[in-house]
Amino acid sequence: MKVTKQIHKGHQEILEALARDPDLKMSHIFCKWQYIYETEEATISLIHFTPHIYGKWCWEIYQLTGTKQVLGDIERFRTKKEAVNAIKKYLG
Repeated sequence: MKVTKQIHKGHQEILEALARDPDLKMSHIFCKWQYIYETEEATISLIHFTPHIYGKWCWEIYQLTGTKQVLGDIERFRTKKEAVNAIKKYLG
């Protein structure tokens, strides 16, 4: 399983909008990083939301691509460890 860490596009878009207009009233809903977990069959994204969005459920996974549907829908978890364990289960 390959894991890639990248800046979340939603986070980057908010930073760019604030750079264009510092008076813009926007808050970050995404934390900075997105983790991409890849196997030959599927790719799953793991993101972290700021706590004020979902409260205790702030880590989210969803399937980006794949020749096999391993994850039916978005799933949310309280901790990164719980989310990573679910990803490992889905991707084998």
